[in-house]
Amino acid sequence: MKIDLQMRRLNKASKLLRNGVMVALSFLILSCGEQIEKGNKDLLPDAAGEITEVLVVIDSAKWAGPVGRFFRESLGAPIPGLPQDEPQFTLRRIDPLKMNDVLKVARSIIYVTILNDLSRAGIFMRNNVTPESIARIKNEPELFMYTKQDEYARGQEITHLFGTDDESLLKNLNKNKDRLMNYFVQIAKDRTKTDLYRTGEKKKLSEGIADKYKFSLRVPDGYRIADEQDDFLWLRYLDKDVDKSIFVYFTDYTTQDVFKEENLLALREKITSTYLRDVEKPEIYITYQDILPMKAQATTFHDEFAMKAFGLWKASDNSLGGPYRSYTFVDQKLNRLYYMEAYVTAPGMDKREALMELEVIMSTFKSQTQLENEINS
Repeated sequence: MKIDLQMRRLNKASKLLRNGVMVALSFLILSCGEQIEKGNKDLLPDAAGEITEVLVVIDSAKWAGPVGRFFRESLGAPIPGLPQDEPQFTLRRIDPLKMNDVLKVARSIIYVTILNDLSRAGIFMRNNVTPESIARIKNEPELFMYTKQDEYARGQEITHLFGTDDESLLKNLNKNKDRLMNYFVQIAKDRTKTDLYRTGEKKKLSEGIADKYKFSLRVPDGYRIADEQDDFLWLRYLDKDVDKSIFVYFTDYTTQDVFKEENLLALREKITSTYLRDVEKPEIYITYQDILPMKAQATTFHDEFAMKAFGLWKASDNSLGGPYRSYTFVDQKLNRLYYMEAYVTAPGMDKREALMELEVIMSTFKSQTQLENEINS
């Protein structure tokens, strides 16, 4: 059964929206950025700091006001669907006058420049902007951002945000809030992917999965197959601190009603109660926590319609629990419905990085149709 016209329109609209975001950001970056002379990157140190840490170089008064509040309520907002509050990004406010060589090699830095800020820090920031750029900022109020990569360290992303005054900067920030969030999230995911597969990859295992199941996943070192059935695959990373899992289930695609939220939850219950049971105590299985109802939204996955969902899982005896993320989508050529989920348990620990790692692994999924298209392209 084919996905109906409405879903196809969502596919197209989502793709155009994503492309539009990239075009918009690229326009701002290219229009505002000064030409950077490319030096020898091999002479630069590696960027330092956590993947999800962002330094915000801004005057203390601006940080305490509406501009700072924007960052705290966007990049610093809690990640939805976690059992305890964890911010999307850890923000560190840095006084511009105290920016030193140690801080300059951080992975992610945001410099905030407001032209009418007459504080010492504000004047210092303005003095780093060329007269030509100041003229452009004043004459083209829709331009508020540009980025530089690898300026002081390899793997570094520096973002400059600017406006003539607080109001003009805030207007642009609020207008582009989702774009900015997606931009920084993608940077974090790209870095996570680089770090994850730099340490190693189980290529033979990945090839075996593709041969058996007609889909592929890039399996990093440390992960193993916890269970495999004709229609189910479970990959797991287990150590004393954290348990990270991804499972993929597939069946014939028969009706688009499966994408309704209540049916997604029923499908998940069917899968977990069948395949995710305790080996020693089979009466215990993975289910969901209703204290935080599952949330689902239409999205795209590799340019195809999908439903993304998140919520909290638990063992049926309440002994364990944690967050999960899932994607449900169709391989049209094979007429196959996929349900793919990542879940984490890490009692007493933050789960942000573990979930991001699992989402990165899920993003490497390729259906048989996608694999064949790559071969034929």
